[in-house]
Amino acid sequence: MEQNKLNKALIKDFKPLFPKNTLDNILKELEKSFFEALYAEEFFPYLRFKDVGAVVYYAKIIQWEFPNFSVDNCFQGLFRLNEELKAKGYIESIEHRFIIVCRKLK
Repeated sequence: MEQNKLNKALIKDFKPLFPKNTLDNILKELEKSFFEALYAEEFFPYLRFKDVGAVVYYAKIIQWEFPNFSVDNCFQGLFRLNEELKAKGYIESIEHRFIIVCRKLK
């Protein structure tokens, strides 16, 4: 399962807005700014939808992940996702999350 599956399924020529937003890159930037990481963890949870309407809602509220999303613009992608839903019982994607707890060095 690949990251950005939903984005690529719905947005033609999808390119992430923040491709450098990774745990390693952010930790390096914090270090350059004289922060010490006390805790850092990365997670790639599965996200499952059991309704295409939920995918539409999700895409509408996370506009930075689904630029120019509308049902009309993305109808074919939604149709394909609905076919996946019928076949598997869900639509699955992988998310990318991370957390950093840090403190400023003196």
